[in-house]
Amino acid sequence: MISPVTAWLVLRRWCDDDVAPMGVINADPEVRRWMGGGSVVDEQQTKAAIETFERRWDQHGFGMFALELRATGELIGFTGLAVPQFLPEVMPAVKIAWRLGRAFWGPGSPPKRQQRLFASA
Repeated sequence: MISPVTAWLVLRRWCDDDVAPMGVINADPEVRRWMGGGSVVDEQQTKAAIETFERRWDQHGFGMFALELRATGELIGFTGLAVPQFLPEVMPAVKIAWRLGRAFWGPGSPPKRQQRLFASA
């Protein structure tokens, strides 16, 4: 399993300790503004989503990486590839996805990180 590392990020699989910080990110209405009608997600729903991310890794061999700030080890969100099963009209397909905690918006755009990730793969 690839665990890419950049100058400031570690992309890795999920662990139990990620539920609480990802729950904080998912509870931010501004982070969720354009997702799911803008509704926030609680910690229990976050845990279920992380479990789904891990199952999808096992099913597809790719999925959502937990994004960790290399300098501090802090979870700042996620990025990766997913099968958009909620859009059957575009299947078969794979989408690029990301979500960052609001405190991490701005220091380099997610598309730039995606380009570096896939260039290293």
